[in-house]
Amino acid sequence: MLKRKWFRIILQTFLGLIMLSTLGYIGYKGYQRYIMSHLNAHITSEEFFPYNIPTTPSVEDVVRARTSINGFYGLVASENLELNVPVWRGLSDYALYRGGALERQDMEFGKGHIVLFGHNVVDKYLLGNLSKLGIGTKVYMYQGSVVYVYEVYESRAGKDTESDYVNKGLDGYDTCTLVTCIGSYPTEDRYFVKIKLVGSFSDKDSVDKVKDKFNWG
Repeated sequence: MLKRKWFRIILQTFLGLIMLSTLGYIGYKGYQRYIMSHLNAHITSEEFFPYNIPTTPSVEDVVRARTSINGFYGLVASENLELNVPVWRGLSDYALYRGGALERQDMEFGKGHIVLFGHNVVDKYLLGNLSKLGIGTKVYMYQGSVVYVYEVYESRAGKDTESDYVNKGLDGYDTCTLVTCIGSYPTEDRYFVKIKLVGSFSDKDSVDKVKDKFNWG
């Protein structure tokens, strides 16, 4: 009887520790997501990091990185907030851990064909919800004092080797290809969303409405 009693005590203690560990892990992940949704990083100017081959971050990496968001070029959001990210010009881990990155330093919103890359991590805080952008969805890009309004006209899955597709625009429009990874890392699978410029505005009232909608300070 004594042995059985001690066995029950040890088993209950062991199960209790497992339960506490599980609850602690769930609570920690919930705390991370809470922090992500309440970040309000101070924005300052900063030199771009030198180019390097981007690596896929963990959720912890993204949480840590987004406490400091410096020197970004502009902001991009979809109308239903599937994504809402700061964007840098030029690929680097610094940019891709914090938001999105235009493929080259010379690319500008609203001019020609541009390519925007982002990791598939942490839902709207990077490009994890990119596949949720349906045809006709509006995408807003803000830089300086101008808001550029794009519209989704095509989307599909593919491979990272499809550079011809990524760099192809739409005749008669300024365009952008949004790109993120899909599948388990490491993967060559990508999801592409093509958007075309359908308008822009710079009057203060209209710009302020968009900034308020997406919480762009």
